[in-house]
Amino acid sequence: MHKLTSITILIVAASLLCAPPPCGWAAESEDSLIAVLNSGAPDKEKADACLVLARIGTAKAVPALVALLGHEKLSHMARYALEPIPDPAVDAALRAALGKLQGRALAGAIGSLGVRRDLSAMGSLAGLLQAGDPQVAQAAARALGSFGTQAAVAALQDVLPRARPENRLSVIEGLLRCAESMGAGPERAGATAIYDRLRGLKEAPHQVRFAAFRGAVLARGDAGLSVLVEALRSRDPILIRAAARTSLEMRGADVTKSLADALGGLDEDGQILVAEALGKRGDVAGLPALLALTKKGEPIVRVAAVRAASELADASAVPAFVGLLNDPVEGVAGAARAGLAALEGREVDAAIAAMLNDADPKTRGLAIDLIGQRRATGSVPALLKAAQSDDPLVRIASIRALGGLAGAKEFPVLVKLLVASRTAADRDALEKLLVDLCAANSRPAAGDVVIRKAVYGDLPDGKSADVTAKVAEMVKQGSLSIDATNTNFGDPAQGITKKLLVEYTIRGVARTETVNEGESLKIKGGKAPQAFIEILKSAATGAPAEAKGALERILQATTGKAE
Repeated sequence: MHKLTSITILIVAASLLCAPPPCGWAAESEDSLIAVLNSGAPDKEKADACLVLARIGTAKAVPALVALLGHEKLSHMARYALEPIPDPAVDAALRAALGKLQGRALAGAIGSLGVRRDLSAMGSLAGLLQAGDPQVAQAAARALGSFGTQAAVAALQDVLPRARPENRLSVIEGLLRCAESMGAGPERAGATAIYDRLRGLKEAPHQVRFAAFRGAVLARGDAGLSVLVEALRSRDPILIRAAARTSLEMRGADVTKSLADALGGLDEDGQILVAEALGKRGDVAGLPALLALTKKGEPIVRVAAVRAASELADASAVPAFVGLLNDPVEGVAGAARAGLAALEGREVDAAIAAMLNDADPKTRGLAIDLIGQRRATGSVPALLKAAQSDDPLVRIASIRALGGLAGAKEFPVLVKLLVASRTAADRDALEKLLVDLCAANSRPAAGDVVIRKAVYGDLPDGKSADVTAKVAEMVKQGSLSIDATNTNFGDPAQGITKKLLVEYTIRGVARTETVNEGESLKIKGGKAPQAFIEILKSAATGAPAEAKGALERILQATTGKAE
């Protein structure tokens, strides 16, 4: 007898996964594997043989595999190998085994017949629906469910009223499986009938009612909307939850309208469920009903409505959200603020920017804050205008918001604003903004930056790597921002949060910077674009003393000297 070791079998399996083996070799391998099954080899070797036979097995392997169906430890692996073999000999062998096996082994063989959908076994399986062993009766019910035929449905429906309590759920599961299969084909009416019967079961578990309701709605197609509406009008929390969830699988404006119309007649839990469904559907037609719900009722419901409305990402929600910002219920006001920050789209940006023209300074201040949070670069012109407001709080807020949005294009306008600044607070905010803008646009001139040392790892004393050459090359290529990541520098200290330390000189001035892994190290002291420098120098000529001092400090920060 030719005996294969476990390693040899696994090598064969790996080879089979990579490419189909030559016919002769495959046939020889099957013989060898069958020999392992018929031998006194350890269970592990036989299990590995079954694993390979699942890929290459033929009718030749069936007797050896069937002989293992009653084996306490190998029954599962034998069935794993039998199920994919495309030969009717497998079905015949499994049917024959039904009268010889017991317990878990018999339940397993029944399951395999279900996987293979052996219609010839239907009579035998139907006869096992009331077997004394619950695991056998339950396996038979699930297997019949996989057939999805009228005969299987009849057998399951016949036994349902008489099923033992411990088997009842499995019979229902079998019917649900049948309905699922039939609903996808021409027998949709049969599927609907099954779902309706299961919906009518008294004292059915929640999961059964939920599944039966969902199936009854979806199997009816467009006509299922009436079933959905009926559930929404009921006072049954299970049906309302099922309706809300099922609506997410349905399309059409009529579904959205039905959900919106139902909102007012629901209790708190129902309103929350339906509001969430309207938000997830993404249909703007549901927005008016959601916005109406934000204005009255229990706080928890109003908050849910705000969050759902924000999911629809429509600019028309902006005024309603603004109106909620001063709501006495803190949760509602907070949800409205978060909703305004989360709404997406240019239309939303424009609607928020329009708030900058509001007569109320608080509204203008909120708009500025939201623009900054949203990083709405398209609102920069509106912020520049607001930075010239008569309200000092609005001016300062606008300047600070510009700090994350303004670019080189806005530099000349910001310099003019500094020259014309009205207060020390305005000048300080503009000075900081211009310094940051210079730094963001700075580039190291040739020879200005010299990297002396760069180390990445578990600093100061753990494992680390010298990355001086790597950082020097990055700076040479024009980068003043170095990301401290394993992608850039490898991973010298696995499982530990690392640090990047860089010692360098810029125009002869020594500096040392350290950042944590995941952060960006900024090489400080680069030179701003010459155009920036010329604008600053020109503006300083003839500027008021306070503004001139600020401009000279900016020049000092960006060039190393006051020019």
